[in-house]
Parts: sequence; structure tokens; C-alpha cells
Amino acid sequence: MSDLKVAGNVWAITPVSDKALRYQPPEPGMIARVLPHSFFRQLIETRQRLLICTNEGIHEFDYVTPREALREALFEGGADGRATVDIWQQFGATETLVLALSVLTSDAPVDERIKEKAASLFYAFKDGPELIDVEQVHEPDSTWSPGDSILEWKYKMRSPLQASTPRFDNYSNIMASSPFCPPMRKPLAGGGQGYQHSPSRKHDALYYYFSRLVSPIWNHPICRVKNGVLVTSITSQEMDWLSAELRKLGEVMEKYGLLPKADFIWENTTTGKMNVQASNIERQSIISLRKLIEFSAEVLSLWSSANSFNLTAISAGMDPATLPALASRHFCHLVCDAQHLNGDLIRAMIRYFLGDEAGTKDLSERLRTLCPTLYSKDDACVTNAMEQLKLASQTTSGEVRRNLIDRACELFRQSIEKVSLPIVCRTLIELSAFEHLADLCLLKAKRDDPKQLALMSYRHGRSGEDREVQTAEKRRAESYKCVVDTLDELEGTSSRSPQTLAENDLNRDG
Repeated sequence: MSDLKVAGNVWAITPVSDKALRYQPPEPGMIARVLPHSFFRQLIETRQRLLICTNEGIHEFDYVTPREALREALFEGGADGRATVDIWQQFGATETLVLALSVLTSDAPVDERIKEKAASLFYAFKDGPELIDVEQVHEPDSTWSPGDSILEWKYKMRSPLQASTPRFDNYSNIMASSPFCPPMRKPLAGGGQGYQHSPSRKHDALYYYFSRLVSPIWNHPICRVKNGVLVTSITSQEMDWLSAELRKLGEVMEKYGLLPKADFIWENTTTGKMNVQASNIERQSIISLRKLIEFSAEVLSLWSSANSFNLTAISAGMDPATLPALASRHFCHLVCDAQHLNGDLIRAMIRYFLGDEAGTKDLSERLRTLCPTLYSKDDACVTNAMEQLKLASQTTSGEVRRNLIDRACELFRQSIEKVSLPIVCRTLIELSAFEHLADLCLLKAKRDDPKQLALMSYRHGRSGEDREVQTAEKRRAESYKCVVDTLDELEGTSSRSPQTLAENDLNRDG
């Protein structure tokens, strides 16, 4: 304590920081997780400092983080300066590139002057992906010691994304040199030996950066059921912060050329072919990461928007059986393989605002801006059409009602692939718009079978002989079913009370 000039007897030393994103509490009955070393939490923690409590008072000390050290080094001598080289030697190439990414994604005005220098670090280290003979690769030591250096740790890390990042099928991960790229064991054209893909430092740095941003929530549910409604496990502020950081990472990848271009160079040698193959594998991996980043940001924006629009009220109108399914899915599943659950939330938000034209427009514009993949232009068109039908059901003027129905059905035709016929048809039946209903069903059937396979199969009496034909027949049958069900309903209603049906039609036209 003499170096820090702390007087008195030390009672306690505590590291503290400001956290932009909290780690999630453990599951019931489980102990709290062991947090990663503070070095790996730099991206989500700021103002790291020490509080030292003595018998004479409390002392607070700020200390220089590795990111701040790199910033000073780049200001002092650039990418080739002595201070930058020292950081490179101390932390290793991959970790230095992770620090460089934190500078490139920074909004601080001071970092604008050194971003080009930080970007040049990605091209200063001349390494690339390789295919390595598995017989020459030994399994790395999976143990670690608190006394290990950062250089030793970086080869022993295990990513929280290992089970859900894009991977190659049927390959063992026992001897992977990276937690993100499994070994590639398959015969190549030039021989029968197995080879393992060894990625570049740039590749691993991008994955490390992403994994450290999302690690607090990646393997945790983003919401839970409370009193029959949904509540989020993290705040809207945290979701907005993480979504913004992910989008900045994606923009940096594109702005500074970190997305590799396709390699079309023809190589006639075995080594050349292997290098091209290794480059293509890495390119596909980084492209997959870019998509993963965008999907993650969109899911966060969707749930943050639901929070701001009152998630409690929105989820109260959802199918109660859907709520546990949403609450049980981890964030990684909502991003990677449960897009239909995000769709359930979007539809619930739309239903919540139906009848409120201004609210529907605000919701649609927000989702189109923040979640273009989850909520496309066609989705927005269908939402607008549903709002027109809602207005038509509320008006008392027959002419205004017909105009609103015409406008809605024209919008449905523009985005017929996104139309849910059972829902739309039910509304059209209530409005007695039977011609529009039939037109939409026939158009949907035609669009779902562009090759007219089902029609040709029906005409030639060869139903169900091919899987593609079976799919086309099933889709057409779903569209035709809406028409048939409507006719059956009308026939039943007509036989029961023809006088009442006629009176209803007269009232609607009044």
C-alpha cells in the first residue's frame, strides 16, 4: 500500500465499476456464476477503480485499463510505435485487435483522431487462415491457473457462444485451436489426410468482441412470466445500449473492410488450393457473424420497443400458452432458431394498436427502422391493411366502408405472401366482403404455387408423387379451405335464418 500512499491499516479492497449491462442472476437452486476476469469485462464496464477501506478512511483510485493504454500508445506513436508494440507483446495479437475494435466502435470525440491508426492494426499483422494437418496439431491444455498470463489465457478461453455460433456439421471440436472454428476433418482433392481450419487473428478478435458484449445475457431468458404477463429480465436502457454497441460493431466491420471478399484466384498447387479453401471458410464464418450481430441487435430492439409500448398490456392479449414458451427460451435461441416467437410478439403488438391509427403507424415505422429483418416492408403493408379493415368495421357509412375495404385489399394484394388468410378472411366475413375474400384466396394460392405444380398434378391425376408437388398442393389447399369454409358457413347461416341474413346485408349497405 506504500506505493499507493494509503495510510493506516487496510481493512478491505474492492474493485468497482459502472456496468452498462448486468450479468443475469442464477437459476433457482443454482449458485451464482463466476464472473470473467475484469480484462474481459472492459466492453461492458467503465470507470474501473479500486476502493480501499482503512482505519483512517476510504481511498478511491482510478487505474489505466488496457484499452486506455492502447489509446495512449496510438496517440504517442501510432500502430508502429514502441508503446503499441509493447502492448502487442504483453497481450498478444488477438487481444490487441479486440482492444482496437473497442476504439473503432467508440463514440468519444478523442478516439476519432486515432481510428485510422487502430484500423491499421488489423493489417499490420500478416497472418491469414490456414488448413493444418491434424496430425501436427496437439490438443491444447484445457486447465488454467490464476497465475497464468493473458497470453496463456487466450489459448484456454471457452466462448459462451460455442454451442450456437455457426458451425460445420459432423466435425469434432476436441482439437479446435479457436473456440469458434471447429476443426475441418475431411479429405481434400490432393489427399486423404484430415485438416483443421486455423483462423486468422482478425477472425477470432471479431468473435471475441461479440461474445464478450452478449455474454451476460446470451444463455439466459430475456423475459419471464409474472402474474400471467411478460416482464423483461433486463431493462430497456440495457437493451438499447447493447443493441447500439452491436450495430456499431457491424458498421465497423463494413467501414474498415473487415468482411473478407470472395477469393476467385485460381491456384493449381495443393498449397494454393488449401489457402483459398481456408480463406473461403473464414469468409463464410465472418459473414455468418455479421448476420448474427444484426439479428441480435434487432431482437433487442424489438423487446425494448415492446417495453416502451407497455409489454404488460401487450402480453395480456397473447395466447397464455405462448408466454411460457417465450420465457423459457434463452436469448441465443430467440436470435438463432426461434424467429416464430419474435413473430408472435410482433403480432401481439399489432393487435394491441389496431383501432389506433396513429399508434399503429408509429409502431410500424419504429419496427421497420429498428427491425427490418424481423419486420419487413411487406409486414408494414399488411399492418396498414389490417388497420383499414379495423376502421371499416367501425364506420357507419356504406360508401366509406367499401372504400376502406377496397384500399385494404389492394394493400393485401401487394404483400400477399405475408397475409395470414384465416385472420383476414374472418374480418372480411364480418364485413360481408365475400368477393374480396375469394380474390385474395385465389391470389394467395397462385403465389404459393408459382410453377402451377398442384394444378398440373390435379389435371394429370398424379397427386402426391413428388415432395415439391405435395408442398404446392398443401399450400393451395390451405388457401382454398378459407373459401370452402366461408361457403359452408354461409350455407349454414342461410338455411337457419335467411330473413336475418338479408336484414344484416341491408343494414350494412345503409
